[in-house]
Amino acid sequence: MEASIREDLLQTGDRLPTVRELASRLGTSPATVNAAYRILRQRGLVIADGRRGTRVAPRPALWVPTATRPAPGDADGGRRDLAVGLPDPA
Repeated sequence: MEASIREDLLQTGDRLPTVRELASRLGTSPATVNAAYRILRQRGLVIADGRRGTRVAPRPALWVPTATRPAPGDADGGRRDLAVGLPDPA
C-alpha cells in the first residue's frame, strides 16, 4: 500500500480495502493487516474514519528551497564560512 501511495497509484481520498477483505485477499491474519494500516496511519499516509473506512491522506505540499538573495552591498551573498568554526572577526 505504501509503495502504491508513494508512486501515485492510489490517489488522495481513495478508499482502501477493509481489513478483513485485504486479509482474505492476501491469505493473512486480519491482525497483520490492522497492524500495517496502523503503521500507514502513523506515517500520515492514510486516515481512518471508523466505519466509513480508511482513505489515502492528502499529501502535504513539498517544501522547495528558495534561492537566497544577497543583501545590498554584500559581496559574498550573505554567506559565511563556518568550516573553521570561528566567529567572523568583522
